[in-house]
Amino acid sequence: MADFEKFLFQTLVKQSPSLKEGFFLVKLWRNWDLALGELSAYLYPVDRKGNVLILGAKDPLVLQEGHFLADEILSKVNAFLGQPFFKQIKFTLVESDQGLHKVKL
Repeated sequence: MADFEKFLFQTLVKQSPSLKEGFFLVKLWRNWDLALGELSAYLYPVDRKGNVLILGAKDPLVLQEGHFLADEILSKVNAFLGQPFFKQIKFTLVESDQGLHKVKL
């Protein structure tokens, strides 16, 4: 499957840069727990605006901790993607844990 994913990615990149972005985002959303590790149980992606990743949490204390760990989270996410895709992380308080990582494609 990895060979097909690589082939598909290379084909899409030639077609459109916006498809390349979409590919990276889907990869991140579908593998959120691998990208972030233990923190993925508490913080999850809810949006993206340009090069800003927006993470949500249901608990204000988790959001505060997220702010302290923002640089580490950013490093983990960009390392998972293999390039500096995001430049900043913002946090928001949410009512449910239905982030983008749970959307079925």
